[in-house]
Amino acid sequence: MQGRTHDSTVLTIRRFADMYRRAKRFSDAEHQLLPIATSLLASSNADKRSVDIVIKELAALYHERGKSRQASEWRAKLAK
Repeated sequence: MQGRTHDSTVLTIRRFADMYRRAKRFSDAEHQLLPIATSLLASSNADKRSVDIVIKELAALYHERGKSRQASEWRAKLAK
């Protein structure tokens, strides 16, 4: 993703990922979240709220999959 990701785009992607996670379609949820998380973290002007939303969703996804190490790694990236 180029430039700043609009907040409504982030929320829409998060909703899709949440839907996939609840349906136990973990790979689809991860596929939605990882590119946007990477983009937001690499951006110097990313909205903190958007970053936190995506990171929390990824952490929840990995926690639910039993991947606690990855969940912890994503939680550690939350803005302080």
